[in-house]
Amino acid sequence: MNIFDPLNTDSLTVLDTVELSDGTLVMTAQSSNVEEEHTVVAIRRPGTDAWLLGAYIELSSVALTTMKNATQAIFATGPIPVVFNIEKEGPPEELNLLETTAFENDEGCVLRFITEVNGTTYCGGTEGQVYRLTDRLVDGKWEWDTISPEIPEGQMPPIFGSLTGFADDDLYVVGFKGEIWHYDGAEWTKKPSPTEYILTSACTHKGHVYACGVGGILVKGRGDDWEVVSHGDKPQGNMFAIGSFSDTLICANEFGDAFKVEDDSVDDFDGIWGTMSINAGPSGLWASGRGGLNLFNGSDCIKVIEPAGPQES
Repeated sequence: MNIFDPLNTDSLTVLDTVELSDGTLVMTAQSSNVEEEHTVVAIRRPGTDAWLLGAYIELSSVALTTMKNATQAIFATGPIPVVFNIEKEGPPEELNLLETTAFENDEGCVLRFITEVNGTTYCGGTEGQVYRLTDRLVDGKWEWDTISPEIPEGQMPPIFGSLTGFADDDLYVVGFKGEIWHYDGAEWTKKPSPTEYILTSACTHKGHVYACGVGGILVKGRGDDWEVVSHGDKPQGNMFAIGSFSDTLICANEFGDAFKVEDDSVDDFDGIWGTMSINAGPSGLWASGRGGLNLFNGSDCIKVIEPAGPQES
């Protein structure tokens, strides 16, 4: 199979999906027909229903996002971020990927998130590390700046799981032990957290930051003011995904259940199941996971890719 040949999605488990500014969809997935560690990158052009093979890499993707104002896609594989070149043609062994971006990972950080905020892409994870993508090219590779918080000597560095924000000088990262940090464009400040549960995913919604995590925890806040949003009698489980589009905020747990958060109350959301990641795009919220790929366009849920069949043993 060559790059941009039609791709059969029946055996794919969707990991992540982002929508570019022109309506192109970029998806990372894993095939039940491959036992080794790998990531399949697929694309769907605007106005078509066909998914095309974009790339194949022998590493597992941990997160996918957009870059350069949603004109390109980039994903993190754990130790490194990899840029997907959506215009490149060629055989699969060329991977259709730009070379690994110039990335000073001196602390041995394992990437746990990668996300774009207002046209700027950030990644980070363990060892309290946060990196910001620049416009500088070094030997044909995009270069990153390290903007990590300074951790006092002898203190354990935090493990960050997600980043969100309102502007380059108004960013938030969340992570293990419920930690919440704020970046004002120059310095990081640790904020008082209402929980010690691990926070796994965060997004902005109606002027606040919402973050979900282990034990079904859901917190809301901005600045120094944070609170736990009660689930009531809803099933909890560990929450791994949260996303906002228009007036709708949706989160999902490890059992595949989705919930709608409205006026700080949590209700069942039946249109989406089996979600492990939620990304907002021009068309709505793209929910990816073992339930396939679903789009919530603000009023309706649309099944884009059916769940993969049983895994081969």
